[in-house]
Order: sequence, then C-alpha cells, then structure tokens
Amino acid sequence: MSFASGYRGNVLGSVQTTYSDQPGVALPGMLAFASDDNFMDAMFIGETLGIEAGKGIQAIIADEGLGFNRPGLAAYLPNGGESAAEMYGIVVFDQAMQSQEDSDGNPINGWAKGRVARVLRPGRAGGRIYVKAKDDIVPGTSTVNWVTTAGSDGIYEAGEFAPGVLNSGTVGTTVAITNAKWVSAAAAGEVAILELFGNVVPTFDASI
Repeated sequence: MSFASGYRGNVLGSVQTTYSDQPGVALPGMLAFASDDNFMDAMFIGETLGIEAGKGIQAIIADEGLGFNRPGLAAYLPNGGESAAEMYGIVVFDQAMQSQEDSDGNPINGWAKGRVARVLRPGRAGGRIYVKAKDDIVPGTSTVNWVTTAGSDGIYEAGEFAPGVLNSGTVGTTVAITNAKWVSAAAAGEVAILELFGNVVPTFDASI
C-alpha cells in the first residue's frame, strides 16, 4: 500500500464544493466532536508505504528533514512485540490526505512517507476519534486492544484496534490499551468512536 500517487477529486480542482454543519458520514480517523479539546501532535510519517487514517502508531526518534515546529519523532506502524506504552497515538483524518482504493473499490485515506500528519494523543485532554470496527463493538463490555501484528487471515492490520484479545498468527496479536475505551456501538464493518484518556506518557523507540 502506498499513498504517494493517490488522488481523490479533480486534478487542480476544488477540494470541496459544498459545506454542511455536520459531516454526512464518519470515516476512520475523523475526530468525533468539534467541541472536544483534543491533544494532538504534528508528526512526520516514516513508514515506507504510508499510514492509513485511524491507525494507532508508535513513535521513533528521527531527524530526517524534521523542523523545530514538531516533535523529533516519526510515526511508524507497530511491527510486533510493542508494549501498550508504545502506542503513541492515532493518525487523524484530514481533507488533504492522499487516498487509494481497497479491493472493494472503497477509498482508503492516509499520508505517504515524508508527509506530516496530525496524531491524536492519550493523556492530558485526550480525545475521541472514529476507527474501523472489524468485529462488533459493545461499549462497557468490549476492551480496547492495539493490533501489533497482522493476522494471516487478512482481517486485522497492524495499527488497528480490536474489541477482544488476538493471540495467534492466524488472527494477529494485540496488547491491551487500558487508557482507552469504546464510546459508541458498531457492527463489524462499520466505524466506532474510541476515546483516549488518562495521564499517560507514551514511550518511544530510539532507533529506526
């Protein structure tokens, strides 16, 4: 997957031609409520194939082309073995994102390597954000589990969130995120609102 060449809309055309007071549809990575006081960073995307909106990322120290107006950290997907403390935040949807189509022809929105993305962080104000629901979500019952290794069955991808524990090569592996909760119900294939909260200081990897 690469977002480097994808474009949604007319080349040199308007990004948007109409406006409404509420979004017509929720997409992965969209912030749930305009009134929220969100805690976010602007982060350089280091992942070779880019990162999709709504995925949880880890932060790795990097200095390639980074300015002083953003943390000296690059966003990467988990690659297996990460702890819950390494879940640095979730990539936020933006109208300026690149996009590509999935196997069903639906748009996937994300940032290519080298772009700068907003990342919703836990701790301080936290925030609420839409993410993909690959299984049914039941607030108050479903737990929040960060997928650190994708399953061979192709259902869960690294960086997504599951409402239950995954612990095999077939379905993938996860770590429990205790400073997050589901705040809306969803059926498998829909999107659900995930809330990050708590006085948590994520850790980060010191090497690329």
